[in-house]
Amino acid sequence: MNKVGTYDTYVNNYGNYDASAQTGAQKMAAQKTNEAASAKPVELSRDAKNLLKELQQKYGNMDFIIGEFETADEAASYLARGTKDYSVLMSAEELEKMAKDKNAKQEGMDKIESARNQLAYLQTQLKESGENVKRMGVTFEKDGTTTLFASLEKSGEQLKERQEAAKEAKKAEKNGAGNPMYNRIKETTVTAKTTEELLEKIRNVDWENVEEKTVPAAGSRFDYFG
Repeated sequence: MNKVGTYDTYVNNYGNYDASAQTGAQKMAAQKTNEAASAKPVELSRDAKNLLKELQQKYGNMDFIIGEFETADEAASYLARGTKDYSVLMSAEELEKMAKDKNAKQEGMDKIESARNQLAYLQTQLKESGENVKRMGVTFEKDGTTTLFASLEKSGEQLKERQEAAKEAKKAEKNGAGNPMYNRIKETTVTAKTTEELLEKIRNVDWENVEEKTVPAAGSRFDYFG
């Protein structure tokens, strides 16, 4: 794949996202994400809550998820809740620090802005190569560093198979068999410290070593395979 340009060139041309451009569906999805995140036992001060609202308004295409995590798997679980273009995961401690100290706040917002530019650049690159990236995001580590992440999916079912499955499902429904529709997919998550490293990892995923799983197809009413 030919790159459309370097990351630095891309950043110079990357415009600000207009939060008011969000659709009603996006806002509802974002609200559900925030409600799900708030279900976790994370206590925030009033100042931290106000800062969180400020970040949500300023960066309209990013989900902000507050949670405690130690491993990459835990971080991926939090980030999987994202409904917007990108997700940002940080600890309550980090948010509280930003809320109390102006310098820490500016440093944190600079990191958020940089991460958004990096993720937008990655998204542009990946569109050309055709990788099926379900979601992208960034985690703010306790040591002050950031980690980029991308969740990938590969379907093992072709269009013709889907059409045949749909026909069989309709027949089964008429006969009272209730045979569910399902897809066979492979999912994996890759992480990296830089855009170049993440791109390389995404392009070099060894799908042969990724375990396939069976999930309900879109429109299926019940999860028979969960």
